[in-house]
Amino acid sequence: LRLAQDSALFIVFLSSNDPHTGQPWHPDVRLALPSLETTFSHKDKRAIFVPVGLPEERNPWRKDPWRIINIPTVARYERDYTGQIKEVGRLIERNILDARRLQQLV
Repeated sequence: LRLAQDSALFIVFLSSNDPHTGQPWHPDVRLALPSLETTFSHKDKRAIFVPVGLPEERNPWRKDPWRIINIPTVARYERDYTGQIKEVGRLIERNILDARRLQQLV
């Protein structure tokens, strides 16, 4: 993964789409998606959108290193002073709808 020392990468964890509606099955994801798409449409904001599937206890996204218990989740990653990429911030669920908090994260 290429990530400059002074830049950030965001991973946006979302529910998968319901095959019948074509929309995310999780209501908080449906609410947050327009704001997330607008926020990360700018070229200076690198984001990867990752569908995490269904809410099963054995879902691999629930385990380390991701620990995704709530969706949507926006996680911010930066390269630390040793060169390792680390998570440095996270917003979950309806907190993402708070424009001020989302802008502080990005």
